[in-house]
Amino acid sequence: MPDRVQRAQRFSMDNAMHYRVGGEDMWHRGGVLNMSSTGILFRGGVTVRKGTRIEVSIELPCVHATTRGATINATGVVMRSHDGEPTGQGVVLAAQLVSLRIRRP
Repeated sequence: MPDRVQRAQRFSMDNAMHYRVGGEDMWHRGGVLNMSSTGILFRGGVTVRKGTRIEVSIELPCVHATTRGATINATGVVMRSHDGEPTGQGVVLAAQLVSLRIRRP
């Protein structure tokens, strides 16, 4: 049996996010479905073609009521995109992350 490539652990999330096609000024709203250190699955309102570079920004919840949460800023490449209209989820996109930074408040 061939060796199996182990996938990065995915974490289910329900966080708001913003995304845009690399090089464009307009950000679009979306929602994170799950995320790992190497990829993100999210829903959005705008279809993005496979192979397109994107930027994402995710606000994490705060730990204490007196502080803001951290922000994840990442760049990636869309690997899959499909219209989830029958399920009411809008467009569902999967992207491989190329770089990721966590900015703390």
